[in-house]
Amino acid sequence: MKFTYNPVETDIPNCKMRTGKLSEFYRIPNSVFLTPLLLLYSKSGSVTHLTREVLEMVADVPSQAVQVPLSNSVKCCSSIKNFKGGISKFAGLDECLTYCSVQDPAEETRGGYNEKTSISIWTNIGRQQLSAEKYMDMMEAFKPDMYHSLCDGDTNKNSSRKRAYKTLNVTGSMFRTCAERHAQSESLKHSMLLGVVEGGYELSARRDAARKMAACPAAQGYVIDGLHNNGPSVEDISYKTIRPVINETLKHLPEDKLRIVHGGWRPDVVLDLVNAGVDVFDSSLVYLAVERGSALTFTYKVLSTREFNGVPLTNGTHHHKNEKRKAFTEPITVDKTCRKLCRNYEINLNDKRYFDDFSPISRDCGCLTCTKHTRAYIHHLLNTKEMLSSVLLMIHNLHHYLQFFRAIREHGIKGQLLTIDPPIS
Repeated sequence: MKFTYNPVETDIPNCKMRTGKLSEFYRIPNSVFLTPLLLLYSKSGSVTHLTREVLEMVADVPSQAVQVPLSNSVKCCSSIKNFKGGISKFAGLDECLTYCSVQDPAEETRGGYNEKTSISIWTNIGRQQLSAEKYMDMMEAFKPDMYHSLCDGDTNKNSSRKRAYKTLNVTGSMFRTCAERHAQSESLKHSMLLGVVEGGYELSARRDAARKMAACPAAQGYVIDGLHNNGPSVEDISYKTIRPVINETLKHLPEDKLRIVHGGWRPDVVLDLVNAGVDVFDSSLVYLAVERGSALTFTYKVLSTREFNGVPLTNGTHHHKNEKRKAFTEPITVDKTCRKLCRNYEINLNDKRYFDDFSPISRDCGCLTCTKHTRAYIHHLLNTKEMLSSVLLMIHNLHHYLQFFRAIREHGIKGQLLTIDPPIS
């Protein structure tokens, strides 16, 4: 595998965005994956709600990368092991790049269950504990193109300093075991092993973890983990909350290696992470929106130097350089009952206001859902609990998000940054 990148040249200060590409994978040598890259969220290797044929109508399949969370795919492990062809062929996605992660970014990870030598994952049949050796046995069966080492990412904004340092030590020990097995494995000799940087919100722990991982030649890229416990609550996290952690971590990682951040972040936070220098994201937000009956409708525009005139904040908004900056340690105070009202990057088609709305989800969208169906029809499908509602919403949401990432790359190459318009509240 080869990763090449180019820093984006822009007049916006403190921008560290880069565009690049992943290429020369042994299994798919002619495929090139452009960064910033969106990983297609899947369950057991299948992109949720879409058959292979429908997926081809939404995306150019050979240029896509699929995320396979182990927690929702471990039930397939014995079948994949007997199949001997790996998860890509097993799922019928031979042309796609496959990336294995431990936890499911769309499902909340239960805290307090990890131990010094094992990590807990929650499957449809309950809790399973994985040692580094057992995890590597599974990776040898899955044969992914990329995967990260087993890690203890059980931290969030409220985690203690002691807990943050514990994740650092446990993850470091597991990485060493995974790296040794990776080096000896015939099945994984062409796979890309990623190191995981933990440490919660303790900047000293993040600095130590990043430096140690940067010194490991076995790590071919990095996952910045431990910012949250996955699931819908990630959408409530503003960029200013994670900004010190992201900056401190990236400061100590080599620039010539891939950087991944998991989670269903809001689109404005994604843009801030891209501008900070993160290369790869997952599409769990797309799935989460579908599950609550919502369609993504946010728009974006090029951010000009005149509009910027200062330091980027959360929500795609900005303040003047002479304004006093608030502390980055401001706690999250989002009322859970108000979450739907705060999500002005989507429309919830369960709302009865769409009963007689015969317009498409978006008049500017060229996806199959918008060209053939109306908001009223999808509202009807949701209210009658028809499975087709999830299919149509997934078609639109995935198309919308892929177009978003395409715009990020295309404008990035031109030295232009994007901002959400209007800003997300």
